[in-house]
Amino acid sequence: MPRRHFLSGLGVSLTLPWMASLGQRNETSGKRFFDESPAQPPTRFACIYFSNGVEPEHWWAKKESGIMTLGQGLSPLQAYQEDIVFLKGLFNQQAVDHPSPHLGRVPNLLSGAWVSSDQNVIRVGQSMDQRLAKTIGRHTAIPSLVLGIEPTEMRLEDGLSMLYGSCISWETDTKPAMKEIYPARVFDLLVGDGTGRPLDRSVLDQTRQDAQSVRSKLNPSDREKLDQYLDSIRSIETRIERAASEESLEGWQPTLRTPSMQRPEKGVPQDIPRHMKLMADLMIMAFQMDRTR
Repeated sequence: MPRRHFLSGLGVSLTLPWMASLGQRNETSGKRFFDESPAQPPTRFACIYFSNGVEPEHWWAKKESGIMTLGQGLSPLQAYQEDIVFLKGLFNQQAVDHPSPHLGRVPNLLSGAWVSSDQNVIRVGQSMDQRLAKTIGRHTAIPSLVLGIEPTEMRLEDGLSMLYGSCISWETDTKPAMKEIYPARVFDLLVGDGTGRPLDRSVLDQTRQDAQSVRSKLNPSDREKLDQYLDSIRSIETRIERAASEESLEGWQPTLRTPSMQRPEKGVPQDIPRHMKLMADLMIMAFQMDRTR
């Protein structure tokens, strides 16, 4: 079987997570890669950005008796402390020197480039994630997956376009990589052909027979991994439907009880923590499916 293994049915395909039982074959020798050397999952890159900074009192790491100790803000990562490199002291002087305190420091986080202060020119610099995507993106159906929870703002701040304040990923010096904020669209993108499509019914219902065939070829450990993977897809399907249909809003409650306009198309969850968690789970699923790296 080619580089990735698939479950398919009625025009639907799911790329399976990496499994040692299946392996991959060298196109020249015909041997499975793990017969020649230990199989390893691909190296991946992800960047997670959250604005408004952190509280230094709780966001720190230090070494004590050869062991990394993390502050309260990073404590959920304590179990992985041996795999973490905690960087501090990074500084971009030209971002500080920019006349716009916000727009001069956001769009260049992944490039370090100068943000154009010319109101008539949009220019930053290609971000490192997009540079990577152009190099390793050819190996996956989705070269670059850019997600967010807030729409791109089309207004001015400090006389400059808020496009700068809405995008940290830039395909070129002048073109941002537009983010997807609708969980359902991301899901369609991952399980479809890379272009997105509507789902008439559960993806798992359409691929169940193929899944059973693959399951019989797996060792016990990989069978458990496959079951967990399929369960996670079912869970995400259910949560997307629930999050899009619920009427509850977080925080401020509107005083207008009767809509003054027709309701917009469903898609963006109104519960912000749920929206964030859902997008994070979709990012993880994208890695598990090897749809992007």
